[in-house]
Amino acid sequence: MTEAPPEERSPALPTKTRRIRRRQQLTALGSWLLGLALLVAVAMAGDFSREQVLQVLSPLAVAGWILVTLLARLLQVEILVRPIYAWGGTLGRSDAFWLGWLRSFFNQVVPLSGLAVYAGVIKRRSGLAWGQVAALASPQFLLALLASSLFGAVMVSTNLERLGNTGLPLLAAFLGVGILVAVLIARGGHGLSFAPAFIRQRLETAREAWILFSRRHDMLWGLLVLHILSTLFRATRLWILFAASGADLPVALILLLIAVSDFSFLLQITPGGLGIKEAALVGIAAFLGIDTQITAAVALADRVLILSITTLLAGPGFWALRRAATPAGPRSPDS
Repeated sequence: MTEAPPEERSPALPTKTRRIRRRQQLTALGSWLLGLALLVAVAMAGDFSREQVLQVLSPLAVAGWILVTLLARLLQVEILVRPIYAWGGTLGRSDAFWLGWLRSFFNQVVPLSGLAVYAGVIKRRSGLAWGQVAALASPQFLLALLASSLFGAVMVSTNLERLGNTGLPLLAAFLGVGILVAVLIARGGHGLSFAPAFIRQRLETAREAWILFSRRHDMLWGLLVLHILSTLFRATRLWILFAASGADLPVALILLLIAVSDFSFLLQITPGGLGIKEAALVGIAAFLGIDTQITAAVALADRVLILSITTLLAGPGFWALRRAATPAGPRSPDS
């Protein structure tokens, strides 16, 4: 059978590309609709007033929220650059700071799209191989999950009496997730050795980088501490808004609410977790017997602030990354 000339086969590629793009557009639209539907559901379930939202968004509360957010971003800078420096790569801390805002902005447009931008910039600026860049993602995600698990276990432990019969199963769940994640961090790179040959060939650099990552115990402990501090900053940010609402709730109970709902922070089904985090907060608040009206006002105020600061800083971030020159050589973590 004779093969068709190239000019007869070429139209198939644009057609396939159009289908992929159409599917991506439909997925993005569906994620936005899901996020907005969840936000509407939260607003209806909370049944809060405009005055309550304005009380939460008082100037003092907003200033405190912004300060804590910026401090958390500085922690994220260290979380990103330390493994890169350990592998002999280069990435300026200022670049890492602005890159974080750019990633958040794109994630709020299309779920996980910020990750592609993030990886591309790191690859160009750091001098690392794609496998090493890919290997950054999984351990860092697992460390964030481990930090959330430890924070949740501590908060459940301090509220065992209040939780009653649900306390011990919830504590066991947090500890179980933490142990599983710790094993994956330590042995996940070795697990790729058992993958089929064609996968091993494609991920060989990533496997070696992950194993190297897991063997740097000093770096792992340092990153875990930074992730725990980042989790505490996220909790503090919401606690500031709860305090501004005038809610007469024990601090330990508010932190428990935040700890349990914090796992939604790791989900990117909708743009920037739109609606998921808010629904998780209100649902868990109802379970814990916390006023859902106040919780809904706090959750939506937090979302407004996140969208606002991310949109405001995305432009300067894009300009700063475009203007910045590629670093000339490796930098040390102390530079």
